[in-house]
Amino acid sequence: MEQNILIDKIKKLLALQSSPNKAEAELAAIKVNELLTKYNLSLSDIQDNSFSTPLVEVKVDNSTRNKSYRRLIQYVAHYYYCATLYQPKFGKSYFLGRKHNIEVCIIMLDYLYNVIKRETAKLDKMLGKSYKHNFKTGMIEEIGVRLRKMRLQQQQDNHVNALVISEKKLIEDYLQEKNIKQQQVKERLKDQLAFEHGRFVGRNISLNEQVGHNKNKEIRKD
Repeated sequence: MEQNILIDKIKKLLALQSSPNKAEAELAAIKVNELLTKYNLSLSDIQDNSFSTPLVEVKVDNSTRNKSYRRLIQYVAHYYYCATLYQPKFGKSYFLGRKHNIEVCIIMLDYLYNVIKRETAKLDKMLGKSYKHNFKTGMIEEIGVRLRKMRLQQQQDNHVNALVISEKKLIEDYLQEKNIKQQQVKERLKDQLAFEHGRFVGRNISLNEQVGHNKNKEIRKD
C-alpha cells in the first residue's frame, strides 16, 4: 500500500474513534493498532502530536486497590506496548502509552474482567472468599503467561520487534523525564489448590477472538 494512501486511511480511522457508536469506535481503534504494527509506523508519522495525552484512568470493579486486578492491568499493558501507573492514595491505576494502544488495552481489559467475573460466579457457593480470590489470581497469572508468549511470538518478526523497542524507549524516556518509578505488584498465595484451579480455567479462556489474536494474524501474513 502506498504511504500516502495508508496514512490517509489511518487518519480516517482515527477520526472514527470519536464516533458516538461505541462498536464503530472500538473497531476503528483496533484497526489503527493493526495497521501501525503491520507497517511499523507510529502516530508521530500520522499526526504531529504523538504522545500528548499519555495517561488514561482505568477503573476495575470500582477500585484497582485489588492487587490481582492490578497485575491483570500490567499484563494487558505490556502486551499492547503500554505501561501502568498506580496512585495508592486514591487506589487508581493508569495506562501510559499512545492513545490508540491504550484504547485497545481498555477493550481487552474489559473483556477479561467480565470473563473472570463470570468464571468465578460458576464456583460452588460454599467456597469461601479466600478460595475465590486465589482462583481469580490463578486465572490472571495464567492469562499473563499466555500474553507474554504471544508477545514473544510476535517479536520474531523484525518489524514488530523494532516497534516494541521504540515504544519501550518512548515510555522509559517519559518516565525518566517525569521522575516516575514503576513498581511490580506482588501478592502472597494462600490457597495453592484454588490457584491451580484458576490457572486451569485460565488456560481455556478464549483469547483467539479478541483484539490481540486478530493483530497476530495480521502480522503473520507477511
